[in-house]
Amino acid sequence: MAWEWTHVRFAHDVKNRFDVSDLEAYYSGSIYPDSRYPSGIARDLTHDESFRQEAFYNQSDFHKGWMVHLLYDRVQFSVMGEDFTDILKEAHDDRENWQLRTALKILQDIDDQKQFSDDAIRQSVRYVLAPNSEDVHVLETYNTYFRTFYDATPVNVASYKDYFKTFGISSLDAESICHIAVDFQDRETVMRKVCNMYDRTMLAYEDFILE
Repeated sequence: MAWEWTHVRFAHDVKNRFDVSDLEAYYSGSIYPDSRYPSGIARDLTHDESFRQEAFYNQSDFHKGWMVHLLYDRVQFSVMGEDFTDILKEAHDDRENWQLRTALKILQDIDDQKQFSDDAIRQSVRYVLAPNSEDVHVLETYNTYFRTFYDATPVNVASYKDYFKTFGISSLDAESICHIAVDFQDRETVMRKVCNMYDRTMLAYEDFILE
């Protein structure tokens, strides 16, 4: 998954492509899939590939936001694999690969906040829909934490340690991810690619839409 502000930035940039009118529902939908972590529901209930098809996302603007979240996850995963092959091949197992990718994602998320800031959009993430019969209070808390987290400035690598708890990431993994991210920040070639990743994904996303 991309991190949440990256998802919101992408949702903003493609909203006209998908003829969105209810922005509160749309932006809330754009972070909804990752609410599966605090709500505890199965991943296939929020991340099924069929949800990127037109029949699914044309149900509502919330569903369009939901779809662009999944769309961005796919395109980011592909671009990251291409641009950071040298780094990712250093992973000894799936866990290390996930830690490396997560470190890159939070660095992109930090850069996306520098490149795109919109208080009105952040505050609009209040719409709650429980399509999988989740506890509405859990979803409300999830949306509130999003607004609170991105209201804090400046956000840095260490800031994500608390956010990781929302996603059920252990303190041990959180320490490892942040250590990797800080190391990457000192590597100019890595950061140049991180800061270019969003533009790369914007050039590629049309190829990942399921019609």
